[in-house]
Amino acid sequence: MKIRARDSHHWQEENITKEQFITLLKDKIASVSFNRFREDIVRFIRDDKVIDIWSAEYFNDLIEKIKFI
Repeated sequence: MKIRARDSHHWQEENITKEQFITLLKDKIASVSFNRFREDIVRFIRDDKVIDIWSAEYFNDLIEKIKFI
């Protein structure tokens, strides 16, 4: 993940802390248009009801479940 972040120029430091990672992730989630995202992918899934739950709140709740080792 760190390599991808550096390649995309979202992170240039050698290391990233848990707090820094969470901040970047929350910023990214806040910038996503979930309606547009659903429109883009709905044609690729069989049951579009499975993505009804997708929202900034849902993904921010998932952040709390990330385990850092």
